[in-house]
Amino acid sequence: MNQQEKHHRELIDYIINVTWLHQEHVLKSNSFKKRSAGFRIVRLIFGSLTAGGLVFSLLFGNIYAMTLTTTIMSFITVTMIAFDRAIDYDRLSKNEEIYANRYWELQEEARELLSDVVYETSSVREVNRRFKKLKKIRKQYKHELADGINSKWTKRVATKLEVAKEHISEEDYIKFVSADLILLEELENLESQQ
Repeated sequence: MNQQEKHHRELIDYIINVTWLHQEHVLKSNSFKKRSAGFRIVRLIFGSLTAGGLVFSLLFGNIYAMTLTTTIMSFITVTMIAFDRAIDYDRLSKNEEIYANRYWELQEEARELLSDVVYETSSVREVNRRFKKLKKIRKQYKHELADGINSKWTKRVATKLEVAKEHISEEDYIKFVSADLILLEELENLESQQ
């Protein structure tokens, strides 16, 4: 295996890895957005019911059942607000979007580098330098994550993409790397079959 083939294989694996990371962060971001929207809707409903109960009490007198119901709804509304502020799903969603965008950029840079390898437009030294930089950035991003990606999110992405994510598979190559950049692999496969 020459240096070009080695770079080709490593870059394809790198692209697949950062693509999975990108997809996991997108899925997490979307999940946090849905939770945030759900909390807003529930708060709005309970806040409206609380206000309606107060208006009813003012107009029709202080009925014990209505006062109790309004008090419970008010408590639920305040609890929901406190819970939402403590967790802050909007902030979590934005953070996940930032990481998703970072991994997208790495993926695109790696595809560009893979293209340089396939079409031999950069020297081996230049490819080594750029690829080393990409790996360093990916490692830095992984260390910056407060609570890294766990298998729950990997399984959700795998389900979403309809592939099993035990290891890098041939389906990953087809889904994540364009056909013209797999050229070296296909040539090798054809040669080995003959």
